Amino acid sequence: MIKIINTGAKSVLPFSPAIKAGDFVYVSGQASVDRENGSVIEGTFEEEMRRSIENLEVILKEAGLTLDNVINVKGYVADQKDLKEYNKIYPEYFKDPLPTRSTIVKVLPTFLKFELDLNYQLMPALNFSLSSELSKRPNKTQYISQKDFLNDRRYILGSIDQETLRTTLRINYSLNPNLSIQYYAQPFISKGRYKDLKYVTNATASRLEDRFQIYDPSQIQFDQDNYYFDDDMDGQTDYNIQNPDFSVVQFNSNLVLRWEYIPGSELFLVWSQGIRTNTVSYTHLTLPTTPYV
Repeated sequence: MIKIINTGAKSVLPFSPAIKAGDFVYVSGQASVDRENGSVIEGTFEEEMRRSIENLEVILKEAGLTLDNVINVKGYVADQKDLKEYNKIYPEYFKDPLPTRSTIVKVLPTFLKFELDLNYQLMPALNFSLSSELSKRPNKTQYISQKDFLNDRRYILGSIDQETLRTTLRINYSLNPNLSIQYYAQPFISKGRYKDLKYVTNATASRLEDRFQIYDPSQIQFDQDNYYFDDDMDGQTDYNIQNPDFSVVQFNSNLVLRWEYIPGSELFLVWSQGIRTNTVSYTHLTLPTTPYV
C-alpha cells in the first residue's frame, strides 16, 4: 500500500515530499527552502544544512517517526571545503546505530550549498502480518449418523450451512541479530446449522434428488438436544439422534524465543496454548417439543 506524505516544504516541481510504501518511507531531497512557499533561503553552509534537516524532521513527524528511524542518508554538498563542517554537524542529528551514508560533492545548482534525502524504516526490528478468511460451505448431503430400522439401515443426511471465520496474526521482533521473539495467534470460529433431514435410498442414482428421501415433518419430533424419528408413522419412536448443529470457538497461540548463542547453533524456548469450546444450538426445525414414547 502506498501513501503520499504532503507535509513538508512546498515545491512547484513534479514530485512528492515523501511516500510511505510498506514498512518504509522514501523522502525526496530536502534543501534550505521555505516550507510555506518553497522559495530557497540562502545562508551559510551551516544554516542551509540545519534548515534542510529541519524540513526532513517535519516530514518524519507526520509519518510518526524520528531521525532514529533513518537507515540511509544521501548528502549533497556543493563545495568540497564544506565537508569538514558537514561531518561536524552531522552527529548532532544522527546517533548510534548510525545509518548508512553517501555524500556527493559538486552536483548542486549554484544557489544551493546543501541537500539531503533519506530512507526511513517504520519499525526497524518489527514484522507484523494479519490475515482473515471467511468461508461459507453449503452442502445438501452432509452425513450425520446411521441407525438400524427394521431390517434396514438408515444413513441420515442433512443440508448444512456452515460458516467459518479464521484470522491469523504473526509478529516477529528482533532484539538483536541473535535474539528474536515470534508470536503466532489464530482465533477460529465455525458454526453449522442443519435442515431438511433425509435418509439415503439409492446412493448411485444419477440424479441427486433421487438418492435420498426427505423426512416429513410429522416423522420428526425435537426435544432439547435430540431428534426423535417415527419412521413408519405408527406413533412410536423408532430411533433418535443428537442435534447435529454446532458452534466451535478455538484459539491457538504460541510464543517462541530464538537465541543463536553461537553461529549455526540455536536454542528455542516455546510456549503454546490451545483453547476450544463447543456449543450445541437448540434452535433448529420448527417441531413439537414432546417426544414420542
